[in-house]
Amino acid sequence: MKEAARALNYVPSEVGRSLSTRSTRRIGVIVTDLTNPFYPHVVAPLHDELGASATA
Repeated sequence: MKEAARALNYVPSEVGRSLSTRSTRRIGVIVTDLTNPFYPHVVAPLHDELGASATA
């Protein structure tokens, strides 16, 4: 089965996976004002760290 998937260049659907696992592996961040210079200093490291955790 895995050989067929590789031969066909199959890429799993994230939407389908989230339906079957009931987990999206997504985190929402709510901010009140995107023009506030404080938020990029908080969100950028958060994004980097979570991205590194997802690929590890």
